[in-house]
Amino acid sequence: MRREKEYEDALVEIVSHIKGLHSILSSVMLDTAALRQSLLVNNKSRAAYADRVRAGTKIGQPLLESALRSYDQIIRKVREAQRSSMEETVFPDAEPEIFH
Repeated sequence: MRREKEYEDALVEIVSHIKGLHSILSSVMLDTAALRQSLLVNNKSRAAYADRVRAGTKIGQPLLESALRSYDQIIRKVREAQRSSMEETVFPDAEPEIFH
């Protein structure tokens, strides 16, 4: 039981790290795309770059939010499984034996 909880805790931690990495990667990809567009269009002004970042954020934000919600659901399911396994251990379904 203890080892199972350790595995579940590790799984939650791994999914949390993946969630963070997904966010970081999305930001890097957005920034790279905005810089590339600025260079290709030959408009290297800060305002043009900022406009491209805002436009990319508008497009990508719903996808990123969906992915982050998915990670949260995975974490929630693992936590619920942990709670239910703890309840089964603390309150087993078996009837107690009564000695007369």
